[in-house]
Amino acid sequence: MGGSSDISISCGIAALSDADDAITVNGNPSVDAGFFVTAGTVDDWIAENTDDQIHEKVDGLVDPFKDFVAPDNSTPRDYDCTTSGKGQGKVVSASLLPGTYDAIDTSCNTVLASGIYVIDGGNLKINAQHSFVGTGVMFVLKNGASVEINGGAEIALTAPTVSQLAQMGITDERLAGMLVFEDPGSEGGDSKINGNASTVLNGKFYLSKSSVEMTGTAKVTSQCLMIVADKIKLSGNGTLGSFCPPGQAISEADSVGRATGRVYLVS
Repeated sequence: MGGSSDISISCGIAALSDADDAITVNGNPSVDAGFFVTAGTVDDWIAENTDDQIHEKVDGLVDPFKDFVAPDNSTPRDYDCTTSGKGQGKVVSASLLPGTYDAIDTSCNTVLASGIYVIDGGNLKINAQHSFVGTGVMFVLKNGASVEINGGAEIALTAPTVSQLAQMGITDERLAGMLVFEDPGSEGGDSKINGNASTVLNGKFYLSKSSVEMTGTAKVTSQCLMIVADKIKLSGNGTLGSFCPPGQAISEADSVGRATGRVYLVS
């Protein structure tokens, strides 16, 4: 965590790493995470500058998604914008269908139908001047694909529900709420989320091989936002918070483990 970002998450930050300073701070952020838990240790800055609970050297922490199988949709697709109307009434837009894309790099306002969108080797890049909207969508990253979200125009993405997964022919209900899923066979890459007040991301990002940098503001409306990655960097001067709708919390199935009490005898 770094910069002058305002990090107010409340649902916790975890690091499975057993390294010293598995969770580090650079700069002077404002932090209210609720708790920190790690198999290693956390930066002393956290104890000195927050009242969050700190759990270090915790045994048995796990990746709750490590045995998930990435869904697929092999139908080949291309990203294309189409023009309708003339003069001042001209509209340029894209309507995407589920399938496999080499890349998606937005060049117009884009609406996605519900389904699985496989990004094979390229980037899912949402540029700041274009809206990008879809409900019941999941992006599967393969062969080093990555994500870059630049908030500007409306960005509103919501992961599939159990019933929507069933309509897609996916029987693993654990994938409900998964917005971005990196195929375990992918070599990973560098992803970036730089949203603003118009950026709504409802769902989980699972990028077990990749690093993620989050520098802006993103909000949720219907599902919790959970980010799992090889490395996570929270930086810049944005506000990172409200990752769950009021009254909703990260589910038990998404937990990394439980901390147990310890008693130390000191003579």
